[in-house]
Amino acid sequence: MGKHAHAAPQQTHAFPAWARTPAECEAAYAVSAARGLSSEEAVARREAYGPNELGEHPSPSLLSLLLAQFDDTLVRVLLAAAAVSFALAYLDDAASSFVEPLVIFLILLVNAAVGAWQETSAERALAALKEIQCEHAAVRRDGVLVPRVAARELVPGDVVELRAGDRVPADVRVLSLVSSTLRVEQASLTGESEAVNKTARAIAAEDAEIQAKEACCGGGPRVWASPSSAAPTTSRSPVALAVAAIPEGLPTVITTCLALGTRKMAQKNALVRIPSVETLGCTTVICSDKTGTLTTNQMSAVRLVAMPRKGGEQLRSFRVEGTTYDPMDGRIDGRPEPGAIDENLAMVARIAAVCNDASISLSGQHYVASGMPTEAALKGAVENLLERCTYMQLLDGNVVEMDGKSRGLILESLREMSRSALRCLGFAYKDEIPEFATYDGEEHPAHKLLLDHSNYSSIENNLIFAGFVGLRDPPREEVPGAIEKCKAAGIRVIVITGDNKETAEAICHEIGVFSRDEDLRSKSFTGRESMSITDKKSKLRQQGGLSFSRAEPKHKQEIVRLLKEDGEVVAMTGDGANDAPALKLADIGIAMGIAGTELLWVNLVTDGPPATALGFNPPDKDIMKKPLRRSKDSLISAWILFRYMLSNWGQCSSWEGFKAEPFTAGDRVFSFDANPCDYFTEGKAKATTISLSVLVAIEMFNSLNALSEDASLLTMPPWVNPWLLLAMAVSFGLHFLILYTPFFASAFGIVPLSFNEWMLVLVVAFPVIIIDEVLKLVRRCTLRLSRPSMKLKAD
Repeated sequence: MGKHAHAAPQQTHAFPAWARTPAECEAAYAVSAARGLSSEEAVARREAYGPNELGEHPSPSLLSLLLAQFDDTLVRVLLAAAAVSFALAYLDDAASSFVEPLVIFLILLVNAAVGAWQETSAERALAALKEIQCEHAAVRRDGVLVPRVAARELVPGDVVELRAGDRVPADVRVLSLVSSTLRVEQASLTGESEAVNKTARAIAAEDAEIQAKEACCGGGPRVWASPSSAAPTTSRSPVALAVAAIPEGLPTVITTCLALGTRKMAQKNALVRIPSVETLGCTTVICSDKTGTLTTNQMSAVRLVAMPRKGGEQLRSFRVEGTTYDPMDGRIDGRPEPGAIDENLAMVARIAAVCNDASISLSGQHYVASGMPTEAALKGAVENLLERCTYMQLLDGNVVEMDGKSRGLILESLREMSRSALRCLGFAYKDEIPEFATYDGEEHPAHKLLLDHSNYSSIENNLIFAGFVGLRDPPREEVPGAIEKCKAAGIRVIVITGDNKETAEAICHEIGVFSRDEDLRSKSFTGRESMSITDKKSKLRQQGGLSFSRAEPKHKQEIVRLLKEDGEVVAMTGDGANDAPALKLADIGIAMGIAGTELLWVNLVTDGPPATALGFNPPDKDIMKKPLRRSKDSLISAWILFRYMLSNWGQCSSWEGFKAEPFTAGDRVFSFDANPCDYFTEGKAKATTISLSVLVAIEMFNSLNALSEDASLLTMPPWVNPWLLLAMAVSFGLHFLILYTPFFASAFGIVPLSFNEWMLVLVVAFPVIIIDEVLKLVRRCTLRLSRPSMKLKAD
């Protein structure tokens, strides 16, 4: 299968090539379809119009990405603290004074490296959209077909030849067809799940939608046939106290936790920039493409209609489960046992296997189809086949003449399936074709008959009808549950697709965007209808879901713009080039791709591993029932600030009182008469060690408190996040290392602790959990009391 087309112009005014005949297009572009452009003319037009490729913005350099990581208030405070600390260290004679500012700078550099690395990962992932562009094309130049010309070298007026499986290298206008039909899979441009027939005929409307431009193909789709110097031992400098109040590892931990969110989304084939993950938590509206995002973009058989036992009886109907090309995915409800399949179903299976140009293969862990996607099941429009069918095959394999009643039953079943937005294709065959009785391949004399399309009409008549199948692009299995959770969270879902209105509405009904009996007259619009609405924002403010079908990129972009102007926080999901403008405009664009993204594990000391491991926390069980957090809301609410102050006051009081006890115990702990110097050596080191260990234990218990903002540890036990348990073990392991390794113990000025002393440490630290559990209980009771009043306000 092939065709001729020429590249569309890049003129200042739009030339409606789809509304002009091939001859008029040749005249407008000053080119002959037979000879193409001359080499000299091609060079001249390339200089005039530039290369045939998407505009590319220069990627930020690694240095600029690194510097951008310092554009943060917290980081700037730490930088200022380090600078002041450097100045004080310079006035001090001790070389150790430079340790603190150097450590701060080192942590900030590590944080910048983490952020820059993740940003470059997101850039690479988003650049994958360009992979839909064709690299080479067969172009006619100087009357000769040049088989491989770089697609970026194409110019307006070039005559291009396309064959089955080729990617369309540019926006082109069909000039002629060599085969009887030409179908193009253009889901990445329009969202249509089915391949679209193309023709060389001009259409009357110059302002036609993209989907209606049957004489044009857009570039990208595939043809079928993205511390004070005075006393450093007893006090701390103001700078050190200020820095201690700010967790130096916080920027790194935040970046890493956001990266964990990115990674989890990448596992679902969603590519986002790290700073956008936080915004996602404030989303009020999700605008989603349909094809490939809500659906699998894999045309699957869902209904099978087979012939009855006798002519005139009700047809047999089977429901086919499964949503992918995987042959192990799903089953046929009501199908007989393998050994008892009737002749009619066996014939249907043979036709489906033989009469198609497609194949199913295993690529990695997924099954993919090559060739025409719908032909992975079968081909043949039911109405067209019925016109050519004189007979029908019954359940037992007998062939009888098709009467009017049987034909009516088939058409009635066809109409019912079509109303469910299923694409119906029929099964038919023919016995006893004398010319092909001994056909054994291309060398057979009758093969010439197949080369002449005019012979097909004589061959394709008096066919025997065997049944038909209903195909569709099914929803992803996880989508209905996700829609329900969004509704519970108060997030509206708007479906924007390039597919036809009936298909979009059927999918919306199935996934739960619309209820079964919902009136869609003010809920479902085509892209053109939406642009003609006077008060667009009022329509978009409607409660519940909305559907926009036959939507072009400009329509998607306009809907996102209006929603943002109305104060909504918009998340846009999509997987095609037609979604790119809206993805860029949305508050958060989620590009559903096929590539993963890297995760950098930052190994911080002591409280670093637990803080990072908290990024793996599962969500609270009632998270989707909590009120939405607005994007302008402070990250630390009044309640969280009060909770932190109260719990930390308790911690500090307990720790400070306990820390002073070993120093003031005197002869209650040490015998001064035996060895009065013990207090100033072992006694001081023991007190320091115990107070340090209490502080570490408090940090570990606090990480358990951080498992949930409101949920008790009884409902969200520590093992819900095994990574946190591992991180706590690592932190305690590091602490034990410096306690029980003589070299480190001497360097840190601490001593080993006995079992009883460790029990004392845990007893002093454990109230941290009790205090936080009481505060969480108060919070849960407050939320329960506030929910009924919120409901009354909503009503």
